[in-house]
Amino acid sequence: MKTMKKVLVLYDTQFGNTRKLALELAIGVQQHAGVTTKVANGNGLDTEDLSKYEGVLFGGPTRAFRATRGAMTTIERAAEIGLDGKVVSTFGTYMMGEQSRGVKGMDKKLRKIARHAKVISPGFSAKVEGVRGPIVAEEIPRAHEFGKAFAAEVLQLTSQTVMH
Repeated sequence: MKTMKKVLVLYDTQFGNTRKLALELAIGVQQHAGVTTKVANGNGLDTEDLSKYEGVLFGGPTRAFRATRGAMTTIERAAEIGLDGKVVSTFGTYMMGEQSRGVKGMDKKLRKIARHAKVISPGFSAKVEGVRGPIVAEEIPRAHEFGKAFAAEVLQLTSQTVMH
């Protein structure tokens, strides 16, 4: 019997858009047979939570041209707990420009402190309409595709780990 792989989708949000994006990414992840997800606010991260997962997605909105403090703190806490051997990436919402500067900052942080994890970069950026959103409709199918691709990376990496 094949063991289900698990992906944890952690988010920080201010107006609910990044939570909505986290849920949409989870839909994409679960399109892959053999992968389940849990979506949670990053404020509740503890040691027991992280050890159960082969993949972790970290998300947050962009505010003042950078990732929120909550999103960055979640990444730092997760790295302290341990991301070794996990597939990790980021996602975020933004209002102006072509992509989230917050995602760029979170990607940089992950590459620096999660040296023994497989970092999928760049992360996923979703545009919102105005400060309070909603997420631009075209971003939803893109989120599903990113989630599905992330799940494929989790399955590939963890199957390679088992074979060695």
